[in-house]
Amino acid sequence: GAVMLDTHKLAKELNLSESGIYQMVSQRKIPFVKIGRAIRFDLEDIEKWIEEKKTLSDKAIIGGVSIDGKR
Repeated sequence: GAVMLDTHKLAKELNLSESGIYQMVSQRKIPFVKIGRAIRFDLEDIEKWIEEKKTLSDKAIIGGVSIDGKR
């Protein structure tokens, strides 16, 4: 089955505060699963989310235009 993390474990894993995690959840900026009233994070979804974040910030910008042709 899926490896699920609670907010405390995810915060520790990502070296972020729990309140920062809750803020990202409320803004729908991080993938999460609600099980009843509990918030859980699927480790696989979090790893994919981190990879997506990496590629966005790693695009090279040359003369104000990124290498994919978008500003």
